[in-house]
Amino acid sequence: MSPVSGSSDQWTVTMTFMPTEQQAIAEYTATHHSADPTGATPDTVPADYLAILVKGQVLESVDVTAPVNAGLQITGISLEQATTLFAAMSGG
Repeated sequence: MSPVSGSSDQWTVTMTFMPTEQQAIAEYTATHHSADPTGATPDTVPADYLAILVKGQVLESVDVTAPVNAGLQITGISLEQATTLFAAMSGG
């Protein structure tokens, strides 16, 4: 978890996955990601979004702009959102 460069109110959370989960997310996102990674054309295909849930509650939903092969970064979120995601990933 780190602040976005040059910003005091936007944060980045980096997620890594265990090998089995990494393979599953790589396969899924290889076929389900936005055709326009610049975001210039709004993506309206639900399968191109990835929701992060903890105990059935959506903590964050992101537009997948490219296949996820090594990990995932969520950028531009509030400190509260970043802290919640970090705690959930840490088992807290």
